[in-house]
Amino acid sequence: MKTRQYSILIIILIFLFMVIMLSFYLRNVNLYMVQARNNGLVLIDMMFQALGSEDVDDSDFQEMARNYGDISHSRVIVTTIDSLLLADSFKENISGVYYDSVLAEAKKGRPSYKILNSRLNDSLVLSIARPPHPVGDEMVLIELITTVRGVKSISRIIIQTLFFILLFMAVGTFVFISYFRQRVKSQIKLLLKSTEAAMESGTGIISIQSSSPEVDKLVEHFNVLLNRYNNLIIADNKKYSRINTVFSSIGSGIIAVDSNNKISMVNGQAESLLNINKADLFSTRKKSEEISSLLTKILEQTEWVNASGEESLFSLDTDDGKVLDVIVTLINNKYIPYDRFGVLAVIVDVTEMRRLENLRGEFISNVSHELRTPLTLISGFVETLKTWKMLSDKDRTRSLDIIDIETNRLKRLISELLLLSKIEGKIAKTYEENIEVSLLVREAYKSLKPFADEKHIGFSLDIGENIPTFKGIPSWFRQIVENLCENAIKYTPEHGLIRVNLSTSGRNLILEVTDNGIGIPEKDREKIFERFYRVAKSRNSRIGGSGLGLAIARHIANEFGGDITLNSREGEGSVFTVSLPIDEKNNQAGR
Repeated sequence: MKTRQYSILIIILIFLFMVIMLSFYLRNVNLYMVQARNNGLVLIDMMFQALGSEDVDDSDFQEMARNYGDISHSRVIVTTIDSLLLADSFKENISGVYYDSVLAEAKKGRPSYKILNSRLNDSLVLSIARPPHPVGDEMVLIELITTVRGVKSISRIIIQTLFFILLFMAVGTFVFISYFRQRVKSQIKLLLKSTEAAMESGTGIISIQSSSPEVDKLVEHFNVLLNRYNNLIIADNKKYSRINTVFSSIGSGIIAVDSNNKISMVNGQAESLLNINKADLFSTRKKSEEISSLLTKILEQTEWVNASGEESLFSLDTDDGKVLDVIVTLINNKYIPYDRFGVLAVIVDVTEMRRLENLRGEFISNVSHELRTPLTLISGFVETLKTWKMLSDKDRTRSLDIIDIETNRLKRLISELLLLSKIEGKIAKTYEENIEVSLLVREAYKSLKPFADEKHIGFSLDIGENIPTFKGIPSWFRQIVENLCENAIKYTPEHGLIRVNLSTSGRNLILEVTDNGIGIPEKDREKIFERFYRVAKSRNSRIGGSGLGLAIARHIANEFGGDITLNSREGEGSVFTVSLPIDEKNNQAGR
């Protein structure tokens, strides 16, 4: 123990001596250079005063440079601000330009200097320049280059001294290490051999027979600590694995912040919902407003909950149209009362829930409205018919006709609702059969032709060759044709034109219904496939219809594995295109 203490003391003394020598060296060098620089600046000021006292020409500049150069044993250079050489105490013939970094810095309006090693003798060369000074009509710069002697001698002495100190320390350290190694070398080798054997076997436990009780005790303690460490690692890995698995599997977004409102944990769902990158939170450490405005709003609430201790519930709207509900609550320590870990923000995507709630509300409202109108008429004319004896035959007949019309309207509406329910629930899937597509289209065309003729609408049918059959529910396919054609007839004015084309394209069956009717505004083109949605309802109330036809057609097309697309221009007409797959794989639609 004493050997170790002495070694440490020697090292400390050597270190202190080195620090003192280095401080002495730096202080002296600094004094030399500061004094030389100040003397040079004073000499330059004297030269400017001499030049400013009377009118001077080029020979005066040279004479002054030579005189002051002799006085200070320095080189004096005088130039214009454009680097034109006016004087040089080391030259006889003055011409051309002179430029160096010291004068370049002085032109910026501040004194500048530079220190260089002299290659000729044991000294340093100091270059000094003042900012430009007016002399006559010129702005003049003066650079003084002087030699500072003696600095390198001090440096050499210091370096030699430090070298011998380091040499002495190295020798002493080598002797000490050699002594120590000889004393413990055998024990260390034995210990290393045992640890290597333990690593190769994978047991993590070392076994050694040593003559040193200290080494035996060290091995024992090492094995105990290693066992404890291994058990802790195994337990922690299992715990963290479970936590991370649960944390990552949660369908909601989770953001945990500490008591200082710094994010400590984020799961993948939160990254997806907020459109952020976890790397921006934990590696680059960007500000939240640089990452996401949604994240900034959440952190504002977590900060408030951290301060107030109250729960917060709010909603966020994302740029891509999602609606997020965010619940922010405190995270309290389960084992230590009143100890808070921070705040937890739970982010739930409620977009679909809100959409379904809105659809349900709209559906109930629309169904109520559609049912209320015919029921109101029926109820009114029933009241009227109660006064049967007071009514004329014409009024009785008219009342009964209206009741019959509205009753049929109710039947049709209920039938469409039931059909839509069957399609959405995939009811009656056992009634599939081979669909004769051409035959069904012709039947639908013949049944609707009289309605087109009543409005003097040209109604044509074009069926291509080799139209295949495919498996499905025939009544559903016919429903698509009838709904699209009925819509076209309703919204095409008199003397208009409707064309129905049936063809194939690749492995798809293509049904097109084209009209030159009123067309559909762009803002309504996707909504028209929603239940009960009708364009310009105030205008269409005269035309009639439940608003379910296109919704039913699209649902049926989806059941057949296809879709309906719309191409329309307002005031010019519309083209509804049904594309259904007819390959073997997709012919199983509707099952």
